[in-house]
Amino acid sequence: MARPKSTVARKRVNLDLPVSVAERLKELQELAGFDSVTAVVRRSLALFDLALTKQHEGSKLLLEDPAGDQREVLLLEENYGATR
Repeated sequence: MARPKSTVARKRVNLDLPVSVAERLKELQELAGFDSVTAVVRRSLALFDLALTKQHEGSKLLLEDPAGDQREVLLLEENYGATR
């Protein structure tokens, strides 16, 4: 069954990616059970946007392993964007 047409304005974007990156996108699509690579890109952008916004607000992104050990994930240098 075809997806219903969206009322959201869309813009087609073509990406020139290394083969390894394109292959990884396909792997992530399958791992996540998404119906398209586009869904992987959309979700990835949403997660990056959230994490970057929170980092700029002073929050930290932490990864915790099963043993309870934590490490901070730095998305960008702290002063990135200050001069942009």
